[in-house]
Amino acid sequence: MSIVVKVHRFAAPTATGNTDITTTKLGGLTPVAALFEWTNATADGTITTHAHLGFGVTDGTNQWCIRSWEQNGQSVQNANRGGGTARCVEIQTGNGATALDSAASFVSFITNGIRLNFTTANTAYLVKVTFFAGTGMSAAAGVFGLGTAAGNTTLTGLSFQPVYLIGANNGLVSTTADSAFYHNSIGHAFDNGVTIEQGGIAHASDDNVSTMEGHGYVFDGALCGQVSPAGSLTYSLTVAAFTSDGFTINRSANPGSDSLFYLALAFNSEADAYVGVSDSPTATGDWTVTTGFTPGCAGILGGMMTAANTYSGAVTAGPHFSGTFDDTNGYTSSVAWEIGVATSNSQSISDDVHARLYEHTGATEEFLTNETGNPMSGTGIAISFSSVNGTGRKWVVWAIEEISASGVSVSLTGVQATGQVGSLAPTGGALISLTGVQATGQVGTLTIETASGVNVSLTGVQATGQVGNLIAAGGAIISITGVQATGQVGTLTIETAGGVNVSLTGVQATGQVGSLVATGGAIAIPGGVSALGVVGNLSTRLDTIVNLLGVSAEGLVGALDITGGANVSITGVQATGQVGTLTINTGLSEVEIPGHRILKVQHEDRTYLVVYEDRTYKVLH
Repeated sequence: MSIVVKVHRFAAPTATGNTDITTTKLGGLTPVAALFEWTNATADGTITTHAHLGFGVTDGTNQWCIRSWEQNGQSVQNANRGGGTARCVEIQTGNGATALDSAASFVSFITNGIRLNFTTANTAYLVKVTFFAGTGMSAAAGVFGLGTAAGNTTLTGLSFQPVYLIGANNGLVSTTADSAFYHNSIGHAFDNGVTIEQGGIAHASDDNVSTMEGHGYVFDGALCGQVSPAGSLTYSLTVAAFTSDGFTINRSANPGSDSLFYLALAFNSEADAYVGVSDSPTATGDWTVTTGFTPGCAGILGGMMTAANTYSGAVTAGPHFSGTFDDTNGYTSSVAWEIGVATSNSQSISDDVHARLYEHTGATEEFLTNETGNPMSGTGIAISFSSVNGTGRKWVVWAIEEISASGVSVSLTGVQATGQVGSLAPTGGALISLTGVQATGQVGTLTIETASGVNVSLTGVQATGQVGNLIAAGGAIISITGVQATGQVGTLTIETAGGVNVSLTGVQATGQVGSLVATGGAIAIPGGVSALGVVGNLSTRLDTIVNLLGVSAEGLVGALDITGGANVSITGVQATGQVGTLTINTGLSEVEIPGHRILKVQHEDRTYLVVYEDRTYKVLH
């Protein structure tokens, strides 16, 4: 099963109606979830007045969004927040009012993307979207009411057990109207099987004050939370457990009926993920984070905070950004506002880079990436920075591994089909088990293409018609048990430079069975082989030991051709018609049969005696 996470960016339309957003990076998949992110910027790398940052999510059934705004150029600070469950994209007007300038709701997931209905469309804002897709991915979005008490609270009712959670909070319940104060918090959590890795950021500013304020927090070991304009951490939200149908959140304090906006994900067992807090780069060049795998998509939630789990109201508390990137593209949404001035100074920026952040005045660029290649390495991420701040800042890094359909274990149990089934062709050393497979018509070919030895087991395979060929290379061990077929079974061919053990047990067929060809000093033991028609040839070379036990046939059995001084034992052979020829071509006048002293051979009206002499059996005529 596949896991694919890719990031894409589009310009919001300027006309209402349905809009399709697609990317070929999904490889023809239809997403199961999408995460949107935006500022009020319309051009790459250009500072835009006002600080506006929003997030939205849909899983195809539910949708939500949250947004916060800090107006620029005001003698009295004007900050607000909003959101809800009616739309997944909401972008406010440029004058700081709560009216929407662009808004969209989910219509449907489509091949390689999503269809949105823009009910408000005035400005071509840049919107980032992260798609979650693949047959191994499950997703559920929603809003979880946190209540009014500290301690654990559990969400239930999901159709799967999640292992990954994206949580966001802006201090509102889903149905509450817009309210004062800038507040945004978002984080990620992942259950690695031992512990729950989690981290997030929170930022806030006051409203209706004459001096600009800013508040910030980096969560290390918690998902998200709220910082108060009064100058403290109000509460943190920690993922205490992932349950069979949901998750448990621990509230450090009374959250005052606020809501957690969430996207819960489940991956197949082969996919890995990572969430951690790292120090930002302090020198230009490559900045690396070790995840333990090659990510398919990753991101940074960062700012200017120098310590985790510590509230700050310093001038560095305001600026923050969210960067998302895959193996092809990177996009960043960033906001900042100046603290301690009488006239508000706030700005936003969007850019097609992995990370970009200005300090609180908007005058100095603190961080900028110049990565032009694939930032995903075999053990994590490596991003090149052209501008850095000399002091390490605490950044939350998340990453999700991409899993393709190749190189997996394949198990087909009780498969039944009429017509042409086709071919099963796994590569990369996959394990294959076919149990109880039944088919009418042409089953096709089972081909193992791998540089290493593959174990192949076919048990109880039944078919009518042409089964095809089983071809194994590279010293594989092959066991075929209880195979039954009517018609042409085909050929079992062992092609290897080394000795291969081949065991055919209880094989029954009507018609032409074909040939068993073993080379390279292989040991071939056909036991209980019976057939009506032409059995074909059993041909062995290079001092092969051959045992034919209980062989019976009607018609032409064919030839048993033993060369190279082989030992031959034929027991209980019965046949009606022409049995064929038993030929011993060894170039010797003697046939050696160790372990016996005398052998009496009766053929038609003549009797042959084999006696032991000089440690060798000799045939006496």
